[in-house]
Amino acid sequence: MAHTRRLRHDDGSFELPEPIRHHILSFLKPKESAKLSLLSKGWLTTWRTRPNLHFEYDEDESGSDDRQALERRRDSFINCINTTLMRYRENKYGIDSLKLMVYNEDFPSLKPDHVKTWLGIAAENGVKGLEISLKCDSYHPKLARTIFEATSLVELYLSEKIYMKHKMIKIVRCHDLRKLCLNKVGLDEVMLQRIMSSCPSIEFLEIIQCLGIENIEVTKLQKLKQCSIVLWKIGNVEVEAPNLEDFSYGTCVPAMPASYLLSEEEEQPLPCLQVSRCKNLRKLSLDNIGITDEFFSGIAEDFQHLEELKIRYCYGLQTVRIASQSIKLINLEFRKEGGLKEAQIDVPSIVRFEYRGNFIPLLSFTPPSGPWVSYIELSWQNRNILETSCFSELKELLMKLNLSEISLRIIFPKNVEGFVEDQIRNKAIYPLPQVQTLSISFDKANCLDVAYSVLDGIFWMCRPKTIVQHSCQDLDSDKDPSDLLNVFFQMLMLRRNHLYGNFQQTKFWQEDLKDVKLGMFKEGQRVQLPRLSDWEAFSKVITAEGRSLYVVFELEWEYFMIR
Repeated sequence: MAHTRRLRHDDGSFELPEPIRHHILSFLKPKESAKLSLLSKGWLTTWRTRPNLHFEYDEDESGSDDRQALERRRDSFINCINTTLMRYRENKYGIDSLKLMVYNEDFPSLKPDHVKTWLGIAAENGVKGLEISLKCDSYHPKLARTIFEATSLVELYLSEKIYMKHKMIKIVRCHDLRKLCLNKVGLDEVMLQRIMSSCPSIEFLEIIQCLGIENIEVTKLQKLKQCSIVLWKIGNVEVEAPNLEDFSYGTCVPAMPASYLLSEEEEQPLPCLQVSRCKNLRKLSLDNIGITDEFFSGIAEDFQHLEELKIRYCYGLQTVRIASQSIKLINLEFRKEGGLKEAQIDVPSIVRFEYRGNFIPLLSFTPPSGPWVSYIELSWQNRNILETSCFSELKELLMKLNLSEISLRIIFPKNVEGFVEDQIRNKAIYPLPQVQTLSISFDKANCLDVAYSVLDGIFWMCRPKTIVQHSCQDLDSDKDPSDLLNVFFQMLMLRRNHLYGNFQQTKFWQEDLKDVKLGMFKEGQRVQLPRLSDWEAFSKVITAEGRSLYVVFELEWEYFMIR
């Protein structure tokens, strides 16, 4: 039986078999693998015969403005590839994959004929995977022609300035192609159809921001399992693939403003999205496209195995009903101008619901059959006025989600003009919904004078079990983020409600707050805390532990909604 022998050195040590060394080099960057070749003659031989070739040029890494030095560096890069590939051609070394990455646009010495020759050598040596990303001008008819003549090709990734027109490429010979990724390349719709009809074994298809593509028809790929499409502008997409499991479709244009949807006269026609005969579809993601309420009317019948549904910034929706026995995850994200007014969700198998937006639509839920979690993120930072109704709408949403384990994050504006605490207090009717985790951020830092009122408003609406706060805010801030932690510490740990040292009347919610425990975590590990009696001691711990620290306040309430 054939086997691979290990070589013993004079010192008694063993050297790894060459296939294993080749496998190790495949995980390393070009510079790292070159350094490894210095370890021994064996590693040098391995490096010189490696089947996975990776050539990468990034002028920003040089840190030099010397024009002559840059020209020498460019020439050295081209000569290195020439020398390497000529050696592979002469010795008939096999090439499994070739990666060619050029990140700067100004590279006049790199000619399309260079790349054509390199690709030709790779094709001769049985290349299975090609990844070509060229920001420099690589327009040349023969370049793309050479790529699609590689009969051994299984995976193909093309990005940046590579142009493919149907008049250039008459025949596509890579019939065994299984993965095709086209990112910002230039091609026409006829050429795309030619590729797909010539490569029936494609299982993974990605078409991202390709120039010349407005409409896509994917109907001849019977083995297709994963498909991702992002168009520069809204177009018609038709997908018919019986084995498709994961489909995502989006555009780069901004979501259509609400003014386009005001009347039939002003309303723009919605693009056609047709996804049919995809009985095995498990993941569906729609981003920044126009769809109607009717799209979801047959979702249970059309996609009987659908488990994940993501809808982000889609316009045209008014009142939708999502009913499915199979869906487990729903992720919704909308802006106010998106048009969504109401969503009725009848998904008994759901395990996670997520909503992100700057407004709260009318949501209703049919009680699921098992435990589930929900995540709500509200971005109110661009509001000039934070109306009292925002808190009322939030409470109503939390009441509907109360059978789930709720995580809530709110990004507040720097001003809360229009917010009336007394009106919120009148709406604090027991029992209040329970929130498992609460996280609060403020836009800018001129907010500490209103932070107390905002927190009061939240406590009138719900009962958070834990409040999680990072010592370093993720929003741009003009002040030390520990100031906000000071507010939490004073209100919760010391049970004080004061602004600038002046005590105010005890808040009603404080009577329900039985106990507060403080925890700190850094890189997932709990930080041992000394006894904290005042803010000064707390602040020293935060400063000592650094920016990656996050603080958890664990709250125990007297009353909350019983599930």
